[in-house]
Amino acid sequence: MFQNRLPFFIAIFISFIIAALIIIFALSLNRLKNERYGMNRMISALEEAAADNTEAYAELRNLIYLLSEDLNESRRVIGLEQREYPLFREDVESESGSEQSFLPYFTAVEQLAGAFMIGKHAEDLRILVESEKFGETLAAYNLEYTFMNDTSFQLTSRGKLFYECGITMPDGSYFIRPLLGEESLFTSLGQLETAVASTIRNIQDHYLELEKQRENLSSLSGLPEIREVTGRKHLSISPLKENEQDYSISLKKKGETVLSISLLKDTLEYQAGGQTFPDFETLKNELPGFINTADVRTSLERRIDNVKEELLLLSRDPGFMAVLRSRGLTMSSQFRNDSEYHYLDIRNERSELVGSFAIYNFSGEVYLLDHEQVPIGSVRAFDTGTSTQKKN
Repeated sequence: MFQNRLPFFIAIFISFIIAALIIIFALSLNRLKNERYGMNRMISALEEAAADNTEAYAELRNLIYLLSEDLNESRRVIGLEQREYPLFREDVESESGSEQSFLPYFTAVEQLAGAFMIGKHAEDLRILVESEKFGETLAAYNLEYTFMNDTSFQLTSRGKLFYECGITMPDGSYFIRPLLGEESLFTSLGQLETAVASTIRNIQDHYLELEKQRENLSSLSGLPEIREVTGRKHLSISPLKENEQDYSISLKKKGETVLSISLLKDTLEYQAGGQTFPDFETLKNELPGFINTADVRTSLERRIDNVKEELLLLSRDPGFMAVLRSRGLTMSSQFRNDSEYHYLDIRNERSELVGSFAIYNFSGEVYLLDHEQVPIGSVRAFDTGTSTQKKN
């Protein structure tokens, strides 16, 4: 009896599946319509918001494109054909079939207007600087002007910078920035003269003090306490050198700078090896001890010391010691030295010299020497299966 009614049950089951699919399709279609309606409203709103902003235009256009891609993906999932969405009105095809894009024209106009504005401000600035009144102001304070570009210039005295002046863009305001103090704006020559009068004395005093401190730094090499410590450390002192930000002298060893001592032009502070000294008296009193404890090795000396440390670690390495024992050998844990090498000797059970690891004093290279102390080759070369004979 159940077998007779089986087709009936199958028909009911299939009908149920079809009804469920129809309901799901109807709900998805209604959701898609709502999304499309909301999408169209979003496109219109974003078009209006981007009308007056060319930069936002490009960003919003990209956003809408991504949203339309997501909507088309939803259509594909439920079996609907994909469609194209006009992103902006100017993207609709013209009668000739080509796409219009006005963005380059917006950019071109912005650049044109900017160039015109710079040119106009530059002309106004040059008229100001070349005026008779401006020349009188400069002469009163022993200042000279030098244009840095079309919209800015420097005021100097005897080659020393006192002020930077110019025009701020795009509003065209005049500014004056003193070497010491805060920047200020001016709209007339009277205001410019007031700004100079209120700051120039401080700048003049600063340069006088800078010159005094420069002479102090230059005299440092003649102080007995400095000569004593530099002599003991085998250091020489270079002549004073002027840089953009400071004056400096260098302590040299074998021609290589191992420590610089500088005088900062803006703060009048001294610096050496990362340490700051507020004035010359402090520097003079503390520098001998600082040099005495500072690392004043040359780069070659540092390299040799690093290699020596590596070899001493090797001499205590259990694996390496086991290899030596298996050959009836031992290696010294102390270096012997001469004018060419630092040696770690390898000896047999009868204390006979078998060879040495030797650090070459003029390069920091490690060589393997035989029992007659003739170099077999660089230890580095054994990594590649070859050896490099050191030429004597």
